[in-house]
Amino acid sequence: MSSPSLFDAFISQHARLLEIKTALPDAALTVERFSAREAVSECFRFVIDCISTHAYFDLRALIGEEVTLRLLQAEGSKRAWHGYVTEGMQLGADGGLARYRLVMEPWVAFLDHRRDNYLFQDKTVIDILGQICKDYRQASWTSQVTQKLRSYSIATQYRETDFAFITRLLAEEGLSFRFAHDQSAEAGDDAPHARHQLVVFDREAELPACAQPTIRYHRSHATEASDTMQHWQEARRVQPNAVALAGWDYKNLVATGAQADSIPDGSELPRLEIHDASRPYRFEDSNAAQLRNDLLLAAHEARNRRFTGRGSVRQLAEAQQFTLSQHAGYVGEEARFTVLAVDHYGANNLGAQAAELLGQADVEAGTYRNTLIAQPAARPLVP
Repeated sequence: MSSPSLFDAFISQHARLLEIKTALPDAALTVERFSAREAVSECFRFVIDCISTHAYFDLRALIGEEVTLRLLQAEGSKRAWHGYVTEGMQLGADGGLARYRLVMEPWVAFLDHRRDNYLFQDKTVIDILGQICKDYRQASWTSQVTQKLRSYSIATQYRETDFAFITRLLAEEGLSFRFAHDQSAEAGDDAPHARHQLVVFDREAELPACAQPTIRYHRSHATEASDTMQHWQEARRVQPNAVALAGWDYKNLVATGAQADSIPDGSELPRLEIHDASRPYRFEDSNAAQLRNDLLLAAHEARNRRFTGRGSVRQLAEAQQFTLSQHAGYVGEEARFTVLAVDHYGANNLGAQAAELLGQADVEAGTYRNTLIAQPAARPLVP
């Protein structure tokens, strides 16, 4: 049997756990395995290993192009991730099949490749983000910010990448970001912008629920009707419990500041204060100073208690909320969590014949698992 025939018979994308859509012909690449990380206020990054009967592709046809990776869900639907190929490499050939590796990242990753010196005057961080994004044709973003934002008299980008500059300003304002993927779009259609969207939000924003809103703490087995969480661990750590920030207002010749303290939780910790008065014209007024103090303290309070989970829930994404059921240690509001980060791992069900061609038995079975980091849903998301 010829190599193309073997490809058609054994490693087509039909009825696979994982499939990929690229600018190449549909039958050009088949996913072997992937690993990925999605996290609040981080660019997602997918490393996708593919196989093909073609020993050589011109990688220029893929670099900078948007691709779509799909994962088959428990009920038969497919979850889609969209992103741009920022790296492509040949991994060699074995047994008549060639391997390729693609790195998929969001359009925001392009901002990390332009360094600039620029002054923005009398603009908020959302204004600045909008101005910078006008230079990127792929840009697709939205704001869910309702809190009052400072208007920078001067915001200086000095020898910073666009990405470093804008994420610094977002963090200063207590704003986070996540990515939303269009579940109906296909890579290769004629949309002029990305099929994933940057969503900027504040601590008051309503966070999305996981598509599987209740996740059972249970074994993973093929007979289960829904994906489950098999391991769940809690960790606590000491964090600062007080914040005092101040700044000199050179316009009104006055020092503006505020402070914030954690509500005592019964521990015997001493006062662990962050005191910073190092920057001029830091706050417009005392209300703005109090807001920044509250945001910084909230960020440290959220880090006091974190959870790590391992399971097979294919719908999880950053900034989603879910309820953990059937765990004796968490009931009611204590069982509700917000996802901070998810690390995905998946391998395709290529079959024994393809595994033999590749010389690897571990790609035979289709598998998916993940590891997540979460915090109590009652805590706000603050960078």
